[in-house]
Amino acid sequence: MKPGHIRVFDGLRITTDHLEHLQGSFLSAVQELRLAAGPGRVHQGFEVEATDDGHVRVLPGLAFDAAGNRIACEEPTVLEVAFAPGSPGERYVCLRHQQVEDGVVEGQATIVWDGCSVELAEARPAPEDSLLPIAALTRREQGTGFEVRHVTPGQRLGPDDAATVADRLRVRQGVVRLDGDAENPLASAAFRHALDQPSGTDGDHGVRLSLAEQDVDTDMACCTGLSLAAIVTATVRYQAIQPAGEPAEEAEAAEEPEAATPPDEPAPTWITWTVQARTAGEATFDAGRTAQFGLADVHILPSPGEGRPPCWLGSYLTEEAIAHLPLSASAGSPPGDDNGLCELLGRLQVRLQAAPGKVAGSFALHCELSWSGSPTAELSEVIEARTPRLQWGIVAAWKGLGHATPAQDATGGS
Repeated sequence: MKPGHIRVFDGLRITTDHLEHLQGSFLSAVQELRLAAGPGRVHQGFEVEATDDGHVRVLPGLAFDAAGNRIACEEPTVLEVAFAPGSPGERYVCLRHQQVEDGVVEGQATIVWDGCSVELAEARPAPEDSLLPIAALTRREQGTGFEVRHVTPGQRLGPDDAATVADRLRVRQGVVRLDGDAENPLASAAFRHALDQPSGTDGDHGVRLSLAEQDVDTDMACCTGLSLAAIVTATVRYQAIQPAGEPAEEAEAAEEPEAATPPDEPAPTWITWTVQARTAGEATFDAGRTAQFGLADVHILPSPGEGRPPCWLGSYLTEEAIAHLPLSASAGSPPGDDNGLCELLGRLQVRLQAAPGKVAGSFALHCELSWSGSPTAELSEVIEARTPRLQWGIVAAWKGLGHATPAQDATGGS
């Protein structure tokens, strides 16, 4: 039950219990009115303005913190603002409720006043911190001083609280380059060993060979989404099939009793073709889970000096990577090909996958070579005979979306 009122009649002896009941009735009614008006927000005044490059002035105002305490200030307050080297480039002007006790009688304070203090915080406070943020101060990247941005305090993050969301929202961008020209993954023991493994019950076999991995620091407390545009290039080089000798020449060679010196073997003829994918993809990081997709426009590039434009081979969508290059787009009929080489190259993909990074606010890009199909003995023979080589490279421009401070839930907590 909550205190209501007391019944008074002439001659009633007023005791401490009566006064505490009457005061409790008044305070509970006021508290309910504060809750109805809205806790955790400014109701009047408390504007923040910069007076120079090192000070802000907070004007008088009225607010209630998340617990419903009254924060009242009747005089302007001036704060000194300084950003230490290496510190975050943002600070928050906050209000804190204070109680001032006075009227000491017999060693006990009998009068309580509602007051407030104005403080600077390094990070946006949560409601349980008993601080009410009213403005964000952002250090200018060039020159001195700072920008003042109004913050709408509140417990809910909804359409009507856009300023609170904008206060936390951050966007960062950059470029990542991954290069594998120094290695030939098709000749690696790991790739050959993976191809030799037995296939599954459905006859399909998946090979995943890690090519490169890089963590990217976004300079945010939390990275929730990633957009990426990339150019993925792969150059394939393999030996052409040597033409068989003429039967008559073979017969004449067989009739000779001895060959003084074996004929010189002709130098192998190498066939080279380059494929490039121009890609766009998105990734979303949510509670340790990653959802991503990538759309690739694949072109086969002309050889140097040919003077013809790239040939478009098609568009390909994947939900397993944020960028990818399917060599199947061009490996169906490369020059000098045969069925064995087509089976090998036609099932290869270079894939770039996104994932949350090892530290908060970062993301990881993992490049892998994938192959799927039914392994056969011919594949190893093709690799031995044709010695295919693969060189790859990726240039990726990324844009990350996240929060400057850890994301808060619907009640304003982290």
